[in-house]
Amino acid sequence: MYNDLFTIGSLTVHTYGLMTAIGIIAAYCTAEYRAKKNKLDDSKIFWLVIWCLVFGYICSKLLYWITILPSIIEDPSIILRTLADGWVVYGGILGGILGAWLFCRRNKLPTLKYFDIAIASVALAQGFGRLGCFFAGCCYGMETDSAFSIVFTNSQFAPNGVHLIPTQLISSALDFLLFVFLVLLYRRKKHIPGQCMAAYLICYSGGRFVLEFFRGDLIRGSVGALSTSQFISIFTLAAGIVLLLIVNKRGNVYDVLKYKAAIFDLDGTLLDTLESLERPTNAAFREFGYEERPLEDFKRYVGNGYKNCIKNALADDGITDPEIIERVYGFGSALYADDPTYNVKTYPDMKETLEGLKAKGMKLAVITNKPHISAPAVIEEFFGKGLFDIVQGRQEGMPAKPDPECVKGILEKLEVSPEECCYFGDSDTDMKLGKAAGFYTVGVTWGFRSREELEENNADMIIDEPEKIAEVC
Repeated sequence: MYNDLFTIGSLTVHTYGLMTAIGIIAAYCTAEYRAKKNKLDDSKIFWLVIWCLVFGYICSKLLYWITILPSIIEDPSIILRTLADGWVVYGGILGGILGAWLFCRRNKLPTLKYFDIAIASVALAQGFGRLGCFFAGCCYGMETDSAFSIVFTNSQFAPNGVHLIPTQLISSALDFLLFVFLVLLYRRKKHIPGQCMAAYLICYSGGRFVLEFFRGDLIRGSVGALSTSQFISIFTLAAGIVLLLIVNKRGNVYDVLKYKAAIFDLDGTLLDTLESLERPTNAAFREFGYEERPLEDFKRYVGNGYKNCIKNALADDGITDPEIIERVYGFGSALYADDPTYNVKTYPDMKETLEGLKAKGMKLAVITNKPHISAPAVIEEFFGKGLFDIVQGRQEGMPAKPDPECVKGILEKLEVSPEECCYFGDSDTDMKLGKAAGFYTVGVTWGFRSREELEENNADMIIDEPEKIAEVC
């Protein structure tokens, strides 16, 4: 095969580099498309890819240097000479996984869900990368008498003029098939976050372990009778099996339901809506000449409807005039109505948890002091149609939270008693509502208020992660 495509001056374009670039671009495009299609923040994919590439490069290079450590000890200058070549694919995979995990944690993203989206694209990139190996002649197979073979005539890596097992093409084909399999697995109705990641680790590790027996290049390093990659495969295969058991066990949490219905607060419980409230409020303050408030302060203001948010914010400056509050509220509420989903984010694992409960027959409802004209649209935007049986916002003539009268209609429509319901919220208002209505009341700490506030208002239980909702129900 020919690795040098063409040369312009001192620049030579190599097929290996071209295939690697195509693989990275294909991985980015497919991951971004699938993230957007599955209601993830697709704007995060670019930087997710960058983090994966940086950590993948570092770990791939480190593992390569480990495989040639005796040579480096004899001649340390090898490190500088091999900065642009010499890689170990497994190092790139493990480094990429580490980079993705750190990125998701740093940006408070649902790690397993992004892993499941991205890992299929990793397999796709590997498929193109192995085609690059084929054109370059590296990662070649053992000599064979079989008709299913390849003969290199112009390779700087593989022996020329002999029949070799085409391990690069086999690996590429398996990677492309793995990509298709993972995409189809993600589409399953009963998909549980983490399953695709586990399937990748199991399938890739198993395939790689077997294919290594047919490799002919000896530079890969070894651990006893196994190649370095086979040795690593044992651990990644085990990690995949453990992960699969964990995520499947998490899915089985939904099998036994303690309650017939779960009712949720919206702001700070289902969705992070702080920026959607801060933007119109500060715009209104600018319009009327009042000082803008920092985003963090809005955690204290929200929880009792948007007018009270305005009222609470103005009260910080000692402004209590009802006419002023009404003018600012009118301006801000009009802006909010124009874009109620501005920078709204779904809390990690929330949608998957609720979908699991719904699949088991749990009735789901939302009660919020957000105006009813916008509440259903916000819920539908992030959770789709049909997940919640009832979405009820604040309406004229209906008491607001924490008055228990506001949930009587919900109970009637769901045909359940208060004892058959659990209620989830993040504030004192929610805890007061839950207690007054007779619900099993659960405080959530990922929202806008503190654990201390939830404890002071007698929450029956306090949870720190959305996935714990399933254990309560």
